Parts: sequence; structure tokens; C-alpha cells
Amino acid sequence: MSMELMEEFLISTGKKSAIKYELKKERQEFSQIASVIQEQIEIVKNGWGYSQIEVFSDAAFLQPEQSLIRPDDFLGSSFTLDYLIDPVRMHAGHNFGRIILKSGNWKKTFEVTARKFTAKEIDHRAHIQKKEIERLYRDYLDFRLKKISLNTWITRAEDSFARYEQAGGEDVMVKLYQVLRQISRRSPVLCLKSWSRNGGSQTVRPCRAIISI
Repeated sequence: MSMELMEEFLISTGKKSAIKYELKKERQEFSQIASVIQEQIEIVKNGWGYSQIEVFSDAAFLQPEQSLIRPDDFLGSSFTLDYLIDPVRMHAGHNFGRIILKSGNWKKTFEVTARKFTAKEIDHRAHIQKKEIERLYRDYLDFRLKKISLNTWITRAEDSFARYEQAGGEDVMVKLYQVLRQISRRSPVLCLKSWSRNGGSQTVRPCRAIISI
């Protein structure tokens, strides 16, 4: 006798209760989606026994990372299901989809509403990112030429970082520049050799020796 049939037999004869599942949250909204993101659904199990959960999506932009949840997948009484939201499969504006979970007579839906950036919004965000990188480059040069003070440079850099990240900027070299700026805040020296342009894009080059400011 299979585990599934054994579970059904024990339930039908009153030897045990059916396993019950709950979702800690049944819906999620995302205001702006510009790139693929990973999110999670938390599932809680009440009871013991053998039971599997089938998982599927009714929207192309919602992609559960597994189609079947087995008893061994649970850590104690909880399990976290990862899923992806893919903007390539979304239309501009608001998109609605559901991830459906089913086990025997139990069925739950997790609703997702996500908004995708329009082409105009994407271009605008890219323009802001480029503008703030150029501002960081210019302010750093002014600081190195002693046209502005250390405190002024740090304040301007923080403002530029905030605007850059708000526009969706994720360039790793800008992150490095941000770390080095934090170092300069805590120390009277700046470990930064140059902020140079390479083929039209800006790059940060950390120094090997600490340069006094």
C-alpha cells in the first residue's frame, strides 16, 4: 500500500486527522518591477502523516521554483516556497497572478499583483542613474582639487547614492565607492586612487596605499 493510500485509510477510519496547511500571508503587492526578483511563500503544517502539496501558477510571470512539496521538505512544521517574478513575461502596468497550492481536499491560492515599469519609466531611471554617477565623479574631482571640503563631499555623495539607488541603480563599482566613502567618514585618510571613465562608463579604482587627504 502506498503512503498516500495509507494516509487516506487512516483518515477515513478515524485513526488520525487530515494534515492542515496554512499560509502566513495570502497575497503580496509589488509596486515597481524592473528585473527578476525572488520572493517567498511561508507554509505552516499542522498535524502529522504523509501528504504532498502540488504547486502551480496561473500566470506566466509567476514561476514557483518547485512543483511538488514533499513531507521531507518541511523543517519541522514550516516550509518556505521560493518563486520568481519575471518582468519579461509581464505587460506594462499592473499584472495579476496566483500561485495555487493543492493537497487532497485542501487548496489555497497566493495572489500576486505586480506593476512593471513602462519603457519611458525605464529610460528615465537610466537617465537618473547616469546623471548621479557623473555627479559623483565631478564632486570627487572637486574634492581632490580641494574645491570642496571633506564634509561637503561626503554629504553630496550620500545624496547622490540615495538618488542613484532610488532609481534602481545596482552597479557594483558604485557600491564600492559608497563603501570607500564610509571609510573616509571614519578616518582622516581616503583609500581611493581614482574615479575614471572607461569607454564612457565610470569605474572606481581602490588604491593599494592609503592616500592622505
